[in-house]
Amino acid sequence: MKRTHLICFVALIIAVLFTLSAALNDPWGIDARSVRSYRLNHISAFTVVSMLAFGAFGWRPIRIVSALLAFGIGIEITQSMTGRDAQFLDVVADIFGIFFGMLPSLFVRRKTIWPNRSF
Repeated sequence: MKRTHLICFVALIIAVLFTLSAALNDPWGIDARSVRSYRLNHISAFTVVSMLAFGAFGWRPIRIVSALLAFGIGIEITQSMTGRDAQFLDVVADIFGIFFGMLPSLFVRRKTIWPNRSF
């Protein structure tokens, strides 16, 4: 495994654990539904996790998107079991975050495959 892949992998594990902890424990002690930027929290968390996943595992969009989508759905199911409400729009926000996280990886991939072309 390349050094950059290893660094991204370690950062990915930390980001996944932080995201899971924040989703299940409400570490800030506030009602997340009362915050206007609640969906932005989902988008930003999954953007970071997605970018790190593509950095760690390379361009494997079907596997990575499937795994991250399962992670997002799993969080919502777990939240519904722990007394917090699960919402479909949270999963939609996760999908947007996954997509935004794919964009830098797609750009790097295109520059790597066709380095002499300008896009």
